[in-house]
Amino acid sequence: IALSSPKTEISELSNSFKIISHNSESKKNISLCLWIKTGSVRELATKNGIAHLLEHSLFGQYSKNQRSRVYEEIKKNGVKIRAFTTVENTAFFIEHVETPNIQKYVKLLWGIFSGEFLTSQSVRDAKFDIQKEIISLSKDTDNKLFQALDFACFPNQTLAMPIAGSWETVSNIGLEDLLNFQKSEYLASNSILCASGDIHHQSLEEHAEKWFSSLASKSYSQSPLPNWIGGIKSVTIDVENPKLAFSLPFKIK
Repeated sequence: IALSSPKTEISELSNSFKIISHNSESKKNISLCLWIKTGSVRELATKNGIAHLLEHSLFGQYSKNQRSRVYEEIKKNGVKIRAFTTVENTAFFIEHVETPNIQKYVKLLWGIFSGEFLTSQSVRDAKFDIQKEIISLSKDTDNKLFQALDFACFPNQTLAMPIAGSWETVSNIGLEDLLNFQKSEYLASNSILCASGDIHHQSLEEHAEKWFSSLASKSYSQSPLPNWIGGIKSVTIDVENPKLAFSLPFKIK
């Protein structure tokens, strides 16, 4: 039996929310990704780490006696859910989705995106994890080196701030701060729903329309272009194991 070749389709809802699918019938299941163009570069210095904290908090609480629907889905159905935050992007992935269940998991991504599972408890749980991560990063000499290099090459710019934030800034971020950041950054115009595998684009678009079309159409301001500062920088990190790092100037169009 000849299988049809993979096909990529792109469409857009009336509010500028984009849908991309890569259909490959040879795949037995589907991978979903919700991609938002926002990250640490969009933060205020006093709220450094808020994009990363929001990403962690949106999954909801996962304390022993109370789990959000996200964690229940992981536990019951064997799907794999993960997420990450970078300087410029935040992404949420759901993998191993069976084709008949696509609607359920698009709805679950909408619950994450819309902040349905965001609670004071989920923020506390997320802070606990991130503060452990900050301690671990503080002992990582490579991370310390490149963080120092970022500060040297991009002084007084959000581009140089650590994605995880600092212990102080993360501790001072509250639920209301996260809600405000989510409201201003998680917009239809800077978000994409992607699917790859045994997926039909029209079906994906219909499911996206059901939930994501409720987003208002708002313009998304561009982040300021980075200003690279040249020169030779000497940074003392680990005297016994010295390392050399280079940062090259670049232009962005």
